[in-house]
Amino acid sequence: MDAVLTETYSVFGDLKLYHPNTSIKNIPEILCMAAEYRDLSDFLKTKETGDALMKLEKTLKANGMLPKPMFRSFEGKRIEKFFNHFRGNKLAFLVLYAHLHRVEITNANLEKAQQKVLKKMPLLIESLANIGEERTKACGANPRFIAMAAQWLMTVHNVLVFSQCLTQAGKYSKRRASCNYR
Repeated sequence: MDAVLTETYSVFGDLKLYHPNTSIKNIPEILCMAAEYRDLSDFLKTKETGDALMKLEKTLKANGMLPKPMFRSFEGKRIEKFFNHFRGNKLAFLVLYAHLHRVEITNANLEKAQQKVLKKMPLLIESLANIGEERTKACGANPRFIAMAAQWLMTVHNVLVFSQCLTQAGKYSKRRASCNYR
């Protein structure tokens, strides 16, 4: 299936998550909230894979490779953190950061999950960039919103820079501030 799910577009379209001036450090988290990754929880059916995922998460946290989750508040109520509710999306988040920081995954099921995440990522990045581009055009059409159009343009730029970092697997994260997504 080469299409982005409607539910993913509704997540990407939420202005509380994806807004003008979205920084590059929040882009991976937004991308991992895609509905396409919910079925990844099927990879976690064995205890061995669950243990390997917990070990990976501990490794990433211990080395300061995981960012603090974005605070989410909808309709004035605090809700359960997204990644604790959808295990497949949390798996996508962890294996994506393992890829970005070049952390080796030794579990076969987690490797398969990582390949699935990385295969879907270009399409999701493209859809996120398209949403930002449409918002840039909408703001640019009204002279009163030119400043907001510039902010959306910067957000689209951040999505594209993250795409480069994903392709290079964080290769330049220590040398270039633009690829430092933490």
